[in-house]
Amino acid sequence: MRASIRFLPMLLLGAFAGSAHADAQRIALWPEQPAVGTPFRIELEGVWAKTCAPRVERAFVDGADIHLVVASQKKAACAGAQTESAKVLSASPGESELRAESAGVYRLYAHDATSGEMLAFSLARIGDDPLATTPESGLWWPEPGGEFANSGPGFGVQVEMQGDVLALTATGYRDSGQAAWWFGAGSLQSNLSTLSLSALTGGSAPFGVYAAPKEAEPAGNVHVSWLSAARAVFWFERVDPASGKRTVNPISMARFAFGMRPGRGWLGTWAVQWEGLDTERVRFDRIIETEGGFELSDARTGLALQCVWALDRPQSPPQTCQLSSDDGLEASLSDIGLRSLRGVSEAGGVRLQMLEP
Repeated sequence: MRASIRFLPMLLLGAFAGSAHADAQRIALWPEQPAVGTPFRIELEGVWAKTCAPRVERAFVDGADIHLVVASQKKAACAGAQTESAKVLSASPGESELRAESAGVYRLYAHDATSGEMLAFSLARIGDDPLATTPESGLWWPEPGGEFANSGPGFGVQVEMQGDVLALTATGYRDSGQAAWWFGAGSLQSNLSTLSLSALTGGSAPFGVYAAPKEAEPAGNVHVSWLSAARAVFWFERVDPASGKRTVNPISMARFAFGMRPGRGWLGTWAVQWEGLDTERVRFDRIIETEGGFELSDARTGLALQCVWALDRPQSPPQTCQLSSDDGLEASLSDIGLRSLRGVSEAGGVRLQMLEP
């Protein structure tokens, strides 16, 4: 199905509520964000106009994956029933209730019991929210050494965050090898995002006479788990138009550092925002570098920023940082971007924002 380009503004805005070309089946947890160790259900919602709603076979938790296995039913099994729209609920029937014993982001899968075909995919968070992160706007590239380091040069994502609106443009290649780009817009909740992607086709620019694109072609979804302001895992989901099979491809991504690599690139003036206190300005004017990290210091205030590299991720921001003074540790920082750091102190939250070199 294709949407006329004249409806593009409506299509892009519609991404907040879910696209008109959204797949017929959706998987989620209930409650939406259960506490660690508490029972939950896994729901499969869909439209089954030509068959009965599937029957739940089993549901189980396997590490960071939660699976729902369902079996198709023949039309005669639900003759006279309303099958156009149905919801399947599972609390792991016949077994113990579904529970997760650790907090984090979980991958939800629905599978057909006979074919093994994936019917739906999504991400969900279990347990308390981590420190809320705001992705930094800019170019994001595949992260060498990341959990899913299965991409490389030629693919990238431009991220734009304005208020609570997230927009991204992914650039890469179609299966044919032809260069292409896809656009999506949505929101951020519990450091998770799900966006419908569209490809604009039929236009001309910038090397010729401009012609507006003629069509916005649905291109699947992207589910994002934001690990920090500059690291994430993007799960690209699509249904093949020819075979009807659903595939999901995870790619670890990091904000690309052209000339802002942490360390010497962080020398300069920063704003330190302590929760409940006035903002303080510091100027890191000295650096000590080691194989495992670096230390920046401000001679005037006595504040020092010590950071540790993730040696298996050579192009990523530091793994952890801490801010200290002559009196000892002031704050631990875990949400680390290229121009900002966030964490906690004894008094509450703290944020460092680079102002100028």
